[in-house]
Amino acid sequence: MKIKALIQKIISSFSFWIHHPHYLLLALFFTLIHMLCLFMIIKVLVVGLNEAMPFWKIAGLWSLTYFITLIPVSINGLGLQELSFINLFTVFGGISGPTGLSIALIIRVLMMIGSIPGAFFVSSILSGDTYTKISQENH
Repeated sequence: MKIKALIQKIISSFSFWIHHPHYLLLALFFTLIHMLCLFMIIKVLVVGLNEAMPFWKIAGLWSLTYFITLIPVSINGLGLQELSFINLFTVFGGISGPTGLSIALIIRVLMMIGSIPGAFFVSSILSGDTYTKISQENH
């Protein structure tokens, strides 16, 4: 029964996305903006540390770094992302080791700072308060 309910839930989700593709396009648009900003931050940091690397190489190497980070060997890719970043950007990007290390740590700290506001809502989400309020407003 659980498998049947899971399959029905998946089909229901796909049905929603098929009937509302503009939400997917909007999500894609904001994702592209986010990634553009991230690549520009890395570009600014590289230039600020007196190194040079083309924008598209930054985009490609960060994408590879991200996929390596998805390997489930650490929580949230801690350490794995930094090691991947340093190795890929020094070997294939041509920047120095200290520059790669500095940028990797700065990017990690920026991502941690960006996720701090969400910590204030974790308890209400886990307790179901937020979901209850939203579902009551919609009915």
